[in-house]
Amino acid sequence: MNSSQPHPYLWVAHPLAAQFSFPDRVADRFLVRATHIWQDTRPEEPPPFAEPIPSFLFPYLRLFSHQLHLPNLYGTIELEGSLVPLLKNAPIDRQGNLYPTLQEVWSEASPTRQMYWLWQILNLWTPLKESGVASTLLVPENVRVEGWRVRVLEFHRDLPATDRAEEEPSSIARQLSAAAVAVVSDASPATLLQLAQSWEPLLPDANVAIASFLEEIIIFLKTEGLALTTIANALNADLLNQASQYPLRVTVTGATEQGRIPTHNEDSCYPIAADLIANGTQWQDRLSSHFAIVCDGIGGHEGGEVASQMAVQSLKLQARALLAEIAEDPEVMTPDLVKEQLAATIRIANNAIASRNDQQGRESQRRMATTLVMTLQLPQQIATSNGGTRNSHELYLAHVGDSRAYWITTHYCQQLTVDDDVVTREVCRARSLEHKAQQRPDARALTQALGTRNAELLRPTVQRLIIEEDGVLLLCSDGLSDGDVVEESWSAVIPDAIRGKISLEAALKELIRRANEKNGQDNISGVATLYGIMPQNPVLVNLAELPKGSAQKAIEIEKPLETAEEELPVEEEVAPVEASAMPARAVEETETGILEEEDSGEGIGWVIKLLLLTALVGVMVLLLRWQIQTDQESETPASSPTPEQVEPETPSSSPFSEPGDSE
Repeated sequence: MNSSQPHPYLWVAHPLAAQFSFPDRVADRFLVRATHIWQDTRPEEPPPFAEPIPSFLFPYLRLFSHQLHLPNLYGTIELEGSLVPLLKNAPIDRQGNLYPTLQEVWSEASPTRQMYWLWQILNLWTPLKESGVASTLLVPENVRVEGWRVRVLEFHRDLPATDRAEEEPSSIARQLSAAAVAVVSDASPATLLQLAQSWEPLLPDANVAIASFLEEIIIFLKTEGLALTTIANALNADLLNQASQYPLRVTVTGATEQGRIPTHNEDSCYPIAADLIANGTQWQDRLSSHFAIVCDGIGGHEGGEVASQMAVQSLKLQARALLAEIAEDPEVMTPDLVKEQLAATIRIANNAIASRNDQQGRESQRRMATTLVMTLQLPQQIATSNGGTRNSHELYLAHVGDSRAYWITTHYCQQLTVDDDVVTREVCRARSLEHKAQQRPDARALTQALGTRNAELLRPTVQRLIIEEDGVLLLCSDGLSDGDVVEESWSAVIPDAIRGKISLEAALKELIRRANEKNGQDNISGVATLYGIMPQNPVLVNLAELPKGSAQKAIEIEKPLETAEEELPVEEEVAPVEASAMPARAVEETETGILEEEDSGEGIGWVIKLLLLTALVGVMVLLLRWQIQTDQESETPASSPTPEQVEPETPSSSPFSEPGDSE
């Protein structure tokens, strides 16, 4: 999703492209890699495109801000008198292969991921419907997945049945199954009934944990007059129930640097070292386990550092209040309600800065302002079958301006946010293609920031994610993201932190070092949060092979809160960090859903307890076997079921595992 580094592969959304194959070259520029997949051999040059832009291509432009899931219009080319769209950000991997369709990998996915995919599709329905392309989601070959993320190959217009016969077929229309053709061509416009019909083939291979619920959702979709929000809330409830089955581990680190050239630092972020040692107590509260923020005081505005600090402090207070409210209220809030609350907190912070500007008589470019990217891991409590509660694994992400968020795993780096700048504005208004807008002298000028105007004119972007795989959420100012530093460096740094080969703070320091070399003209700030899904099955380990402190780290999951104030050991020896850098804080969820710190002791006492517990279990197993052997005629008491009779509480597949993901 990085506009300065176009995807090397393009999807050609027209059936005429099928006549070309590797190694054909089209228009002396585009190398054909596979059917409908071309590569621009001269990406530094403006791509060809038709002017004025045809109206049937407007949806690709107006939905530009949804590029986490949707392709973008790269350009157009004429073939045999037809205008052929060239799409970037299509679901194509680095080797030039299409990502699999949802149906192709459906049976192998965990119940959490299956529900998450459907929830994303349902949330795409409204924006696509408003742009007249909801039929896009009805074509199985068009809905593809990259890990947790649903990605669309190309758009299909919603047309009356009488008009469909005259419409030129899309690039994949000739590849559709008979059932898919029936769904798409049945009527107009696209309906929830058609969406239900497109989901019905998923039922036979749905995980047993969600199969009956999926049947209910399909019935809801077929029910005339039932509001989409009602269906979405029902689907969300089961999604949270599935996601909460696994404990959540969190490690967070943050740092900010002035940069090589600037004379002062206008960035502010949370958490950093100063936040951990406040009042002389490490981790006085649990805020940094759930809340992270990066603000970049806008260069050229007086008091940028003041604005960024005000935003951080205001939003910290409001996040703490929201977390306290969640802890006291067992009622689970819907994503829409949480988004509204987070947008409201951002507007409050905006008004605080704007009021300061007004009080000081600041006008125009003298008004202090700041960008914002923040995340809130909302620990809503989901009831479990044994009477306990679990963390809902929800991650809310909000941003204003060009500070970014990335989700990084051992397999991919995904930019989650779209910059609020002139380029985005011009494309979303269908006034320009992205490459043309980038040629404007004001291309990177921000279209909104905190403090520049009244809150009613502010439009924060708030989205909800579900944590269902191991990964790092990176929040950063443009000093870290400019020059494609993250895109070019993530694979050499972040996977080792996820695997535990280096500490998270060492990984963040390396990213900042690389950014300082390339973007030293700006302040550089980042907060990295590593989310880990605890394995559902016990793992046999050799304690003698574990590094110092690891034994206690592996088993000390339910340590009381009052004993959790010692500093954690880092994962490896690293050089001393600057005062602005924060040692990684590791926490993990207990059976009550509360995130707690791990102790840094040797863990000898816990090892002894573990050995005693193992011996006790062994004795119980021997007694059980003796009872079975001596009384084969009697039934096993309900209070002592055999392992074969015990139904596992969680599904058999890990929520973050994928086919072919073994390392």
